[in-house]
Amino acid sequence: MIVPTNLILCMVCFVSVIVLHEIGHVDAFRRLGRKSKIVSCKGGLEIKADYKGLKNDQLLIIYLEGVIAGAVPIVGFAFFVTPVFILFAIPYAMMSRHDIKQIIRVNKQ
Repeated sequence: MIVPTNLILCMVCFVSVIVLHEIGHVDAFRRLGRKSKIVSCKGGLEIKADYKGLKNDQLLIIYLEGVIAGAVPIVGFAFFVTPVFILFAIPYAMMSRHDIKQIIRVNKQ
């Protein structure tokens, strides 16, 4: 069976977006002087870190940095490679809905 090159490129892009999303969270934690790491769970990735004692503006930075770090490659691939990659925005938004809900919650406080 021959796998089309575009399918492989799409799979690599999607996995890269997920990893970059989590790296964005880890980077934010480290810039705030907190330890964190990416762990595998439930067939995906998540951050293991201590959220206790964080202020709302710090939480906002953590959540936003993950969402932005994952969204940048989607826009980049869509702009520079092929517009088909903008279709990744839909599953990415679904994957990021927890972070987006937390951003809204923190902003309301």
